[in-house]
Amino acid sequence: MRRGALLALLAATLLAGAAGFALVAVGSGPATDVAPQPPSRAARPATATPSPVPLSPTTSPRAPRPRAAPPVPAAGNSSASDPPAAARPATRTISGRVRTAAGEPVAGAIVRVYGARGILVSATRSGEDGAFVAPDVPAEKVVVRVEPTARNGRASLGAQVAVGEKDADAVEVVAPGAAVAAGRVVGADGSAVPDADVWVYAKDAAPAWTRTDAAGRFEVAVPVGVAASMVVDPTTRGVSGRRWALGFHEVPPGGESGVEVRCAEGKRLEGRVVDGAGKPLANVRLRFTTHYSSRPTFATSRDDGSITCGGLTDVYPCDVAVDPDDKARAALILAPVVVRPGATEPVTFALCEPATARGRVVDATGAPLANWKITLTATDGGMERLVRTDAEGRFVAERLAPGRYKVRVTWVPFREPERTHVVGEVETGPAEAQLYFPETIAR
Repeated sequence: MRRGALLALLAATLLAGAAGFALVAVGSGPATDVAPQPPSRAARPATATPSPVPLSPTTSPRAPRPRAAPPVPAAGNSSASDPPAAARPATRTISGRVRTAAGEPVAGAIVRVYGARGILVSATRSGEDGAFVAPDVPAEKVVVRVEPTARNGRASLGAQVAVGEKDADAVEVVAPGAAVAAGRVVGADGSAVPDADVWVYAKDAAPAWTRTDAAGRFEVAVPVGVAASMVVDPTTRGVSGRRWALGFHEVPPGGESGVEVRCAEGKRLEGRVVDGAGKPLANVRLRFTTHYSSRPTFATSRDDGSITCGGLTDVYPCDVAVDPDDKARAALILAPVVVRPGATEPVTFALCEPATARGRVVDATGAPLANWKITLTATDGGMERLVRTDAEGRFVAERLAPGRYKVRVTWVPFREPERTHVVGEVETGPAEAQLYFPETIAR
């Protein structure tokens, strides 16, 4: 009897609580005044992407919301950690078509979408009918850009179009027509060079790019009616681990088929890596970048400090720097050195602690020259640095190789040609040099 009374009392309590809960939900006002809560993770479809839920005009994500029934979490999950739906950025899907000015579809075109501040937000390719679909695009003004392409003997140059915040469908990108340069890249021994970058440069046109296949073949778009220069960069890898130098070819107006670009055997560069005192340094990874090369070549010093880098071209000099991924020596800098691949004498690469040069520039009356352009050039013809003076005419140039630097000051007067004067030299270190511009600047 007592157990039956207790059960009846418990049932009455639960019914009263449920009734109170329902009264709170009904008394919270019209449904349009409350932003709906997202369901718990367990209740969401596994394949569906939750879309943002707009707030009503009377509700703010920062303002306290009217009383509403809290969501019921699923077993084993809690919705308290889920962000509000309104806090998720709104996205959309942009669809359209890439065609030529004659209306022909451009198949296989690379389509990239850039959002605010030029940030890439989506990328895709056009289909055989030229259609493309770019998902996850922010609901803001974007730019749809089509890269130059060549496929099956048909080509188009790059183009772009701006898309508004509310536009999403039927975006048409008209790519100018182009000719095709097709052929094969081979090494000095006639073997195919796969995975090589092929660039085409022409006046008043964006560079076109493609990559050779396993047999060294390529097709790339070139402008119609103008000559173009082709540069082949096979620095990723060569046949049997060998590396080839840059290859060059002149493409006539209207394109060309059957092109064979022959890359010469890469030049070797021998050198030695030392510290500031001339002591050999082992396991230093240097980055060699040749002008017109799209990707650098890396080499690591041996136990005795010696280093060898192959696959370089002697047509252009190399820029050499410490590999940024070499964390142990990232703070050090490489003393300026002119590197020409194929040189008979080994090159010395000296790593040193960075130095700082300081100075103050005034005119002939002693007045400081504020916000002026200062160019510091190492007296040995190597490193160069560009800085500006502050309100007191002072400048600070950091991360320099120790030594002396020639200082050039450039004055850009209103409606007059700029004037540049060498005002002296500075030595790296804590001392501040006083430099004088030989003219009086009207204030």
